[in-house]
Parts: sequence; C-alpha cells; structure tokens
Amino acid sequence: MTTKESGITIEDLMTYAQQAQEAGNKYKVSGDQHIMHLLACVAREAESAFGEKGLEMTHLAVSRFGEERGKRIAGLVKQDGKPLTLMNFFLYGDLDTSGNEMIPELINGELHVRVNRCRLADKLKESGLEDYGKNYCIPVDIAVLKGYNPKLQIEVKSQITQGADCCQFIYRQPQGAV
Repeated sequence: MTTKESGITIEDLMTYAQQAQEAGNKYKVSGDQHIMHLLACVAREAESAFGEKGLEMTHLAVSRFGEERGKRIAGLVKQDGKPLTLMNFFLYGDLDTSGNEMIPELINGELHVRVNRCRLADKLKESGLEDYGKNYCIPVDIAVLKGYNPKLQIEVKSQITQGADCCQFIYRQPQGAV
C-alpha cells in the first residue's frame, strides 16, 4: 500500500482491504491476551514502585476482579431462572478458552481439568513477562468461582504460570451447594 504524504486515496483503501482480507487474523491478538499482557505490565510496575506491597495490591485487585466476574456470571444464570451449578458456571462463563488445550475427566463426581496449553501463559512468555502471570492466575480462578457461588469448590493443583508443565483444577459441587 502506498499512501501519499498527505491524504489517502481510494486505491489505497482498496489495496488495504485486499491485504487485510488476505492477512486475516495473522497480526491480531485476542482481547484476553492483551488484558493479560496489560496486567503483567501493571504488576511489574507495581513491584518496581512498591515492592512486595505493589504485588499484594495486584493480587487484591485481581481477586476483586474475579469476584465481580463471578457475580456477573451468577446474575446471568439467575436471570435465566437456572440454578448456580458448576455446569451453568461453565455454560455462562465469560472466558474464551478456544486455543487452549484442555482435557476434562470425571473422577468420583469431581471434574478434573488439565490444561496443557494456555493462550494467556503463551502470551506472557512471548512478552517476556511470564514471572508476572502468577499475579493473575493464583487468585483469579478461586475468586471467580467464589463470586459465582461460594459453596462450589475449586482446588488448583498446579499452574503453568507457576512453572508447572500444565494447569490442573479440580471442581467440586458438594451436596447442598446449589
């Protein structure tokens, strides 16, 4: 595409449209990856300016964010007149997990999920910010479920952002939790 020093021509727009169609999403980054990159940058700056206190603040902010997300999801479920079950949590959940490699398994009424590849962790590594992923991953999953229905349970066994080769979660819906 060749643009004049001042102004854009219709030919420029037509060339751009064709090139954009050919490129598709090649140069695009998903919104959740942008947010993860932003959070890691905020955590890095908070640590730089305030040390451990800055990282604690980041942890608290992500926890609040997670609880608010959970409450929003619960509101959608309730609006549709459905119970706050784990299955409705997953159905109404707001995180796009496409591109992640996840393996679910039912064991004795518990849902075990192994995440072998995570787009968010991939973005952090690509950005050189993998050390700050824990500032999101440690609090967020527990907080979202707590905000949705505090009687449901999640056990986080491992996380890629903590240096593990995968994330492992166990979801439980105890009797009387719904």
